[in-house]
Amino acid sequence: MSITGSSEVLHRKAIHRIYGDKAGDIIDGIKKNPVVAVPLVLRRLKSKDDEWKEAQRQFNKVPCSTTFMMHVEAFPWVNTIISPLLELRNYANTVLLPYII
Repeated sequence: MSITGSSEVLHRKAIHRIYGDKAGDIIDGIKKNPVVAVPLVLRRLKSKDDEWKEAQRQFNKVPCSTTFMMHVEAFPWVNTIISPLLELRNYANTVLLPYII
C-alpha cells in the first residue's frame, strides 16, 4: 500500500525531512490510521513550509543589498550615477521622513 497517489518518493522524502529518524513510524501511522495521522502530518508540513519560506525571505535580504553595493563599487560609471541617488534617498530618510510620519 502506498502513501498516496502520484509520487510516493517525494512524499517519503518530505516526511523524512520533517521527522528525521521517526519518518518510518509516521508512515506506518499514516498506513494504519490515516484519519488521525494525515491531519497531523499536513499541519506539521504546512508549519514547516511557512517556517522555511520565512527563513528564505530573511536569507535573501542580505545578498540582494550586498550584491547591489558590490555592483556600485565595481563599476565606476555606475557609481557616478547611483551615488547622487543614494545621497538623495539618505537625505529624504533623515530629513523628510520625520515630517511625513
